[in-house]
Amino acid sequence: EQQAPTIPRTLPEALRLAVDLAEQNNGLRLVVQQQAPQVAALDRIAQSQGTMCLTDAAKHLGVQRKAMLTWMAANRWIYRREGCAHWLGFAPRLSAGLLEHKVTVLGTEDDGEQRLASQVRVTPKGLTVLAQQIGGAL
Repeated sequence: EQQAPTIPRTLPEALRLAVDLAEQNNGLRLVVQQQAPQVAALDRIAQSQGTMCLTDAAKHLGVQRKAMLTWMAANRWIYRREGCAHWLGFAPRLSAGLLEHKVTVLGTEDDGEQRLASQVRVTPKGLTVLAQQIGGAL
């Protein structure tokens, strides 16, 4: 727990508080300076174009695919319909630009009908959010 700051009563106490605060400020500046390249990299990833499949996203995050899918399902990123094998993205994640659905024409059936397949894909913005949220969870 943090204690409420005490108001210095004497000049030496005030000077000691000023020195402590200056040291704390310098420490925080150093942390910000060290994290700047990582923040810039995440920003570049978030601003990039294209999407990736769930398997590639897990590889980029350095986690097992199964663990990531379990986490995404538990945290309402993806779900499966009853009796369906493929994953679907929850609407809030789609509208936020974290996930997309890619629809592909697979070919022509015997009766001349074309078959469509849908695949959940992670956007660069979604990859950065996943990196931040999954980092400590898995």
